[in-house]
Amino acid sequence: MQKDLLLHSVDSDIAKPMRVIVKFRQRVPYSDEAFLQDIAQHIHARIAYISSVSLDTHVYQVEPQNGQSQAEVLRSLATIPSVLRVEADAMARPS
Repeated sequence: MQKDLLLHSVDSDIAKPMRVIVKFRQRVPYSDEAFLQDIAQHIHARIAYISSVSLDTHVYQVEPQNGQSQAEVLRSLATIPSVLRVEADAMARPS
């Protein structure tokens, strides 16, 4: 089964910091420093917890590395086994 990955309205150019919504397959230590470090290493970008939407869905701020697109970040997040769905936060306003 392929993970649901929504890439709509995501620039393929070099990415600026972005907010993403991540739905996990099960409850995870969503704001734990070690958990966030593991995700950051997997996606090769900085990540910070922002808020919870529900028990299994959380919002994060992601800062891609130079040359890394928003689409690449979303694809990397989607390959994490505990992730069910990931999408750019359409409600976030550019800063």
